[in-house]
Amino acid sequence: MFVRLFLVLLACRACDAECIQVQELRTGSVEVTAFDIRGVILESVEADLLDARTLKKLYSAQRGHFHQVQYGDYRVRVWARGFYSVEVPVRLDQPNFAVRAQLAVGEECRVFSSLIGTVASSKPIGTLWVKVIPAYGSGGLEAPIGPSGFFLASGLESGQYLVVVMDGVAPIRSEVVLVSGETKLRIDLPNALPPARSAVH
Repeated sequence: MFVRLFLVLLACRACDAECIQVQELRTGSVEVTAFDIRGVILESVEADLLDARTLKKLYSAQRGHFHQVQYGDYRVRVWARGFYSVEVPVRLDQPNFAVRAQLAVGEECRVFSSLIGTVASSKPIGTLWVKVIPAYGSGGLEAPIGPSGFFLASGLESGQYLVVVMDGVAPIRSEVVLVSGETKLRIDLPNALPPARSAVH
């Protein structure tokens, strides 16, 4: 009788226990490609895989290939001899993940570039913004376009950028521009007229 009661209680405890799921350990690969500011692939690229929270270096890879990496959040530091390094955030959640990075030439005194632009339109310029996005990799910034059509995007690494004029969430014009030093750009919107000349000389 005692044995039967014990078995019944044991069965009840088993039914009330929470279901514990063992998550399958999944891994993938990360492939890094680096470009110079003109879009030429750098063959001698090297990369470090860092823990996203602690920034501890987990792996290093010549030619930028990581294999059997556990799914999760990381940062990839990319560099090549003679170029500045960049860090790219990575959330690995698929079997193959590609990282593209644009590297600026390493100089003794690091100087950032700026894009000085004018948007010309025959219509009054309302609330327009410009997005400046690296042609290779992630990141970028946004800048408002003033009533006169002027905009400024500064603090950029030298390189190729996709410049998109946005009207709300709608892109209305885009161009690819090589930004190095102080780069000037004029963007003509549809039916654009030459900008009015300033009365101040």
